[in-house]
Amino acid sequence: METTFYSKIVGTTFIKNSHELLSNLKTGDKLILKRDKNNIYDPNAIIVLNTNNQKIGFIPKQTAASLAKDIDSGKKCECYVNEITGWQYNNLGCNIKLTLN
Repeated sequence: METTFYSKIVGTTFIKNSHELLSNLKTGDKLILKRDKNNIYDPNAIIVLNTNNQKIGFIPKQTAASLAKDIDSGKKCECYVNEITGWQYNNLGCNIKLTLN
């Protein structure tokens, strides 16, 4: 059964060049999710990468807690940019659309 839900990317302020990376994204752009099982802060961590394999940020901890189990069990999760936010404040963020198969 396919499930679609929305979330955001977190941790972008800790990523070098995050503003530039986010400003190059557009609604509908595909993103890559990669499990980060060795993350010392969160064993369920999921990294979000652009299609050039550059780290943009992470899936929020609460969302990653359930999504990591699905990904680890072999389910596929597609991720796309839903909206880039914060243009007016020059503090960019990214809302994403996730589809779990």
